[in-house]
Amino acid sequence: MTEPNSNSAIDMELFHEIFGERENLQRELLNKVCLSITQQVRGIASSLGAGNLIVIVEASHKLKGSALSVGLTSLGNVCDAIELAARAAQVDTVSALQERFQIEADRACLALAEIQNQY
Repeated sequence: MTEPNSNSAIDMELFHEIFGERENLQRELLNKVCLSITQQVRGIASSLGAGNLIVIVEASHKLKGSALSVGLTSLGNVCDAIELAARAAQVDTVSALQERFQIEADRACLALAEIQNQY
């Protein structure tokens, strides 16, 4: 597991590799990804607050896949750490990761919004 990095929240090389250079496709897929990630972030934040480990495992696993699939490595990494801690019923670790999760989620949403604004 890597630590959160202070660089860009999104790996633009991977992003372009996935979405290619077709602006219309990028815009359409990016809108869907942004909406999905935003909804998943809210769900995990709510579950973290409630301490519901089963929901946290499922939601963090799903968001990890979404994040990593578009180059949001730091967000994917923190979701992986949350998922592993929740699977092990390490409530203190899950709670300790809540702030890092929110920081990375905010960075990811901002990075995606900046890309959208380029269109």
